[in-house]
Amino acid sequence: LTIQQGLTSIGHYAFYGCRGLTSVTIPSSVTDIGDYAFYGCSGLTSVTIPSSVTSIGDYAFYGCSGLTSVTIPSSVTDIGGWAFSGCSGLIDLTIQQGLTSIGHYAFEGCIGLKNAIVGGISIGNNAFWGCRGLTDLTIAQGVTSIGDYAFSGCSGLTGVTIPSSVTSIGRSAFSSCSGLIDLTIQQGLTSIGHYAFYGCSGLTSVTIPSSVTDIGDYAFYGCSGLTSVTIPSSVTSIGDYAFYGCSRLTDLTIEQGVNSIGDYAFCECSSLKRVTLPLSVTSVGDYAFSGCIGLTSVTSLPISPPAGGLAMFSNNFATRKIYVPKQSLSDYQSAQYWADYKASITYY
Repeated sequence: LTIQQGLTSIGHYAFYGCRGLTSVTIPSSVTDIGDYAFYGCSGLTSVTIPSSVTSIGDYAFYGCSGLTSVTIPSSVTDIGGWAFSGCSGLIDLTIQQGLTSIGHYAFEGCIGLKNAIVGGISIGNNAFWGCRGLTDLTIAQGVTSIGDYAFSGCSGLTGVTIPSSVTSIGRSAFSSCSGLIDLTIQQGLTSIGHYAFYGCSGLTSVTIPSSVTDIGDYAFYGCSGLTSVTIPSSVTSIGDYAFYGCSRLTDLTIEQGVNSIGDYAFCECSSLKRVTLPLSVTSVGDYAFSGCIGLTSVTSLPISPPAGGLAMFSNNFATRKIYVPKQSLSDYQSAQYWADYKASITYY
């Protein structure tokens, strides 16, 4: 199909359900591709989107399972929700700079997608949810936010670099990316959302930049391959269950600046050997270090005992040591919940 020059818009539902359509040439006069325009055109194998197009509507290419390659030109500022959802044959995707938003579920279910270069500003919720074949992802400089569940279930993904332009990673953004091994987060990020890397069991190392102020609940839950983590001084709060079940974690550094450690934050980190709580810590949550059966010592630097949590250390901690300031020994031994470990508390 060749659409003649002069047409400025492809209207809503224009080629809806045209399963026999195999190729489309869109002229440079077109600026808008409407909602559902090529919905269900399962035989469509080739489409060229010209640099005149500024908007691709909701469900525009939904279910075009024959498409193998798509380039979104820099003229496009908006990709609608579900625009390419269900394009199961799509292998290569390039989204050039200029885009302001990628709609919710825009590429959801593109299970054949292997390579994606994503430019623009905002990656919407569930944008690439379940793209389990995706192995090569480039998030271009300029992207400022990664939405909730944006890459959730992309189990084939092995490496990700979050550029310095990104300030927030949404809830469950990379959850269940079980194949993710290499993660680079550049300086600039301020917030790691709840469940952001939940179940990324292949992840072996992560460097949290000093721009991050908040690590959400369950953020790295079940990242059983992690061996070393440093919580920078910029972080004020470590969320509940944030590193729960990181069973290979041996080295943990919590820098001065962290105020609160959430409930179950490091629970079941069975390989963890030593922990130092910096002067800034004011509270340790319930079961925060419970199940850390390899833990031999805790050093608590605050002069006043932080507000303790129920069973914050393992029940068998009586055979290990908790080191506290000499002048605060009696305060720790009598403080609520710390008193449960009175026999282990000594001064450094």
